[in-house]
Amino acid sequence: MSFHELFIMKYLFILLFSFLVNTCKAQTNKAYRNTFAITTDNDAYLLAAKDGYYTNGLFFQFSKAFAKKNLKIIRRIEVGQELYNSRDRLSIIRQLEDADRPYCGYLFTKYTRDKFINSNQLFGYSIEAGVTGKWSLGEQFQSWYHGNIGVNNFKHWGMQIPNSFGMNVTAKYANTISSSDKQYQLFKIVPIAEATLGNFFINAKAGAYFCMGLFEKTENSALFNARISSKKETKFLKKEFFFYAYPQLILQCYNATLQGDLFNQPKDTAVFTASPKVFVFQQKLGMLYATGRWQGRFEMVFQSQEATTQRNPASYIRLQIGYSY
Repeated sequence: MSFHELFIMKYLFILLFSFLVNTCKAQTNKAYRNTFAITTDNDAYLLAAKDGYYTNGLFFQFSKAFAKKNLKIIRRIEVGQELYNSRDRLSIIRQLEDADRPYCGYLFTKYTRDKFINSNQLFGYSIEAGVTGKWSLGEQFQSWYHGNIGVNNFKHWGMQIPNSFGMNVTAKYANTISSSDKQYQLFKIVPIAEATLGNFFINAKAGAYFCMGLFEKTENSALFNARISSKKETKFLKKEFFFYAYPQLILQCYNATLQGDLFNQPKDTAVFTASPKVFVFQQKLGMLYATGRWQGRFEMVFQSQEATTQRNPASYIRLQIGYSY
């Protein structure tokens, strides 16, 4: 590419950025204090007809903004259900292979408190209580759903992780790295570290969001479901629209969806359990759009094997829609 072409591209890029900034610049709006969001995860959205591993998730989340000593705080209540199966439903049904990952349903409720230390720094914690086995309604929900769409169900729910109750505590810290203090930027990096301890999950995670587009500072960004405020009027960008990559390394010490309750591990030989892999790599690629009351997210997730028995990596799509009021 010639110097002349590079010169033209440079100024076209500057003009495009200036246009986006002018159309999406911050303005003082009536602030919404609450957000209700629905999230759905499913590997079927990939249209790959695999239907396995982490195969379905459904979550309902309510968030409310508060202020304490001029610091923004968001409290959340979430209820969700996750379903885990073996690799390939059709291969299992046709008896071409055995299950390679434990079957498990996980039903939980979670309280989260996120405190924004400053406009680009977040410290949060959550307390989660959940159940596995038939108490989770995982087998019942999947059987009902597959029956209604005319699909054969998995055959190995009889060896699922048994009924148990668990509690976990998670701490999280995020701090945006930026090359400039200017309000409008096209790129930012947000490293995140978190750790979980409980009788269902013991792990540590480290990763970073690499964002490109138009986005708010961390305390007001839909990336953290934080596009709400306790103040009557707040300066928000007219819209957020950006793409992101989120690579994450997970150190697993215990995983109840593979092993059952830490303090009451299954002894029945009919129950299929597996040891967790110590290191799991997860990559998320997503797009987020938010304007006014609404926000939406599309995310593709790729994850290496969670269990030592697992033959293949897992993948699924996450869809989220939120409404503020």
